[in-house]
Amino acid sequence: MRTRLVHRVHRNDGKFDAPTRMRASSSTRISSDLTRCSSFPNVHRFKRIDALARLTLVLRVVLVTLVGVLVLAPIRGASADSPQPPPFVVIVHPDNPHPSLERGFVAEAFLKKTTRWPNGDVIKPVDLQPDSPVREKFSNAVLKRSVAAVKSYWQQIIFAGRDVPPPELASEDEIVKYVPGHANAIGYVSGRVRLGDVRVVTLR
Repeated sequence: MRTRLVHRVHRNDGKFDAPTRMRASSSTRISSDLTRCSSFPNVHRFKRIDALARLTLVLRVVLVTLVGVLVLAPIRGASADSPQPPPFVVIVHPDNPHPSLERGFVAEAFLKKTTRWPNGDVIKPVDLQPDSPVREKFSNAVLKRSVAAVKSYWQQIIFAGRDVPPPELASEDEIVKYVPGHANAIGYVSGRVRLGDVRVVTLR
């Protein structure tokens, strides 16, 4: 067997030091450990900076969201509280003495089943074009017929030679101009239209 020689260093107190080779390897390991430990603070510092940046971003997003909610809330509240205009309003000449009319009376006036006002004056109804959404709503709500059914009704009346339908104007603005120019006129327009010099009557 080969004999392994280990050099020992004699100390002044009479004891021997650890083997030289072991001391060298231990010194190398300790130096490596110290090097790794010295780098840990930098790693932790970078992690803290990254976490702080993420927190700052989250706080900014939350702040922007809160500002948006606070700004839009009054606008939404105002739009929700404001009354919506009606789909249509019935209008007459400003000198017409009737603030309200029976729904059935208005229907018969537009179908010319009733042709005179209570004071004896001839009623002059005026319609919108058949493709008008406002006319469709008026016909369904007041005449209780679709626009197509009203056209069919007038074809029969015309064929029988009994009467002709009310004039059909091209726009709601023309209706608003027509009604105040004819003392006994009655018409309808959208609730969003600027009415000018006409009177709105309530349907009962």
